[in-house]
Amino acid sequence: MGNVDSLEKLDAMLLEGLDSGKLVEMTDELWEQMRSRLVQRLQGKTIQKFVNEVSDTNEAT
Repeated sequence: MGNVDSLEKLDAMLLEGLDSGKLVEMTDELWEQMRSRLVQRLQGKTIQKFVNEVSDTNEAT
């Protein structure tokens, strides 16, 4: 029963995505821009995680 519910939810999400706005042609350039933005976000999270760990270590001493 769970698989049926999951497929129905996936179908609903896909239809919602199709109805969510203007269609955009995915070019190699657009994929590269999206990839670059994702890498920047992930690097920022990695840096923030490091800063938080250092702060936690300093507070413990």
